[in-house]
Amino acid sequence: MDEILFRISKFLPIRYDIIEANYIKYLSDSFNKLSKKIDSFDKSDGFAIIPFHLLFMMILHYRALRIFKEQPENYRLAITFKYIEDKDKKAICDPRSPFNFSLFGESEVLKIFKLLEIKDDKLGKIKSLIKERNNLAHASGNIVSSIENKYEEYLGCLEEIQKLFSKSNHFLANEFLKELEENDDIEQFFESRFNSYLINGYDYQEIAKIFIESGKLSENQCTYLRDIIE
Repeated sequence: MDEILFRISKFLPIRYDIIEANYIKYLSDSFNKLSKKIDSFDKSDGFAIIPFHLLFMMILHYRALRIFKEQPENYRLAITFKYIEDKDKKAICDPRSPFNFSLFGESEVLKIFKLLEIKDDKLGKIKSLIKERNNLAHASGNIVSSIENKYEEYLGCLEEIQKLFSKSNHFLANEFLKELEENDDIEQFFESRFNSYLINGYDYQEIAKIFIESGKLSENQCTYLRDIIE
């Protein structure tokens, strides 16, 4: 299952703090342990979907936090305080951590993605995965079958969400290109400009490609970015 874990990890931000890193490691380690089968009759790997689902939700929280950073006013208009206690409203209105979004119900978080004009059928698919996981987390007798297919469904949803950030990636790239100087250290430039937007590996590759194709980079700067995206 290393490949599955690697694929979902690419949707996580390139940089995150130590508390987030510890939690992500905990989920990853749990997934690795639960996904190992003793033999062909062992069905316990079906419960590996639980830490995998939490990794999925963590990624959605990071994506929601990026939306807040880029569209704070629209974000505040889009959210609702259904089932939110008064003491938690500030953390919702002005989130500073992906963990703040756990104050929402899982399906409620999805409303934030409407700011990126996500299609209803895509939202419906994610809601279906959330509902399935909720059923599994109770003593309902449900066991996940065809677990590999279920992982692909999760990854497919993340791929669709990733596409929604392409417009934003182009905007950020073109804005920061205006600041780039020929002698700038391109690694440090990306570090200081883009990581605050919680960009992931796919964002980085798209933005790097825009920079390379702009014709504004030195040969050394282009070489560094080519090595990153190839």
